[in-house]
Amino acid sequence: MSRFRFLILMVDALQSGAFEWVLFESFDDVPDFEPLARSDLGFPTYESAWEAGCAALRSRMGMEDPKLDLLDDED
Repeated sequence: MSRFRFLILMVDALQSGAFEWVLFESFDDVPDFEPLARSDLGFPTYESAWEAGCAALRSRMGMEDPKLDLLDDED
C-alpha cells in the first residue's frame, strides 16, 4: 500500500537576526506533521535560511535519501 508524503519547509525566527529552517513531514492518513530535519547553522536573514532549506529539500528529494520519496510503499 502506498501513502502520499506531504512535506513542509518552515523558517523559524529564533531571535532578531537568527533564523533556521525546519522540514516537516506527514502522510495522507495522519493529520499531524512531524519534524524531519533542521538546519545545523543559524542564518542572518529569513531569505538565506529559506534558500538553504530549499537546497536541503532538493537534496533529500534526490537519490541521497531514498527514504524520502513522494510515495512511501508499505508491505
